[in-house]
Amino acid sequence: RRVRRPLLCHRVDSVVGGCVVLSKDGHGQKVFAKLQRERKLKKLYLTLTTEPVPLGMHVHWMWAPANARGQMGGPSCQFVSHAPPASRRKARESWIRCVLEVVRCEEIEVDGDDDDSDSDGEGHGYDP
Repeated sequence: RRVRRPLLCHRVDSVVGGCVVLSKDGHGQKVFAKLQRERKLKKLYLTLTTEPVPLGMHVHWMWAPANARGQMGGPSCQFVSHAPPASRRKARESWIRCVLEVVRCEEIEVDGDDDDSDSDGEGHGYDP
């Protein structure tokens, strides 16, 4: 069956590669939104870094009001703390616990040729 216009479910900003999740129909879009609200979805990212990253769990806290849908409860930039909130009540009301698990960190070799082109002659399109 041909999909006339896929429906947007989720968009990750371009600074992390511009990932977009689409649905073929409204039902899929609703199910995805429900799973997101219930925090039943896990996100897995493959990243490149310029320095080695320690393996294991890295916990940080994000200011919850800044992330609430339709709210402007915090600063325009993302407010992050690596120290846990002073009390459980404050943690529940004002902070979102985020866990980054680094499961593998391996060195890769990058071709020193700086012409931004691959074998097709087309560049990768992202140069931070």
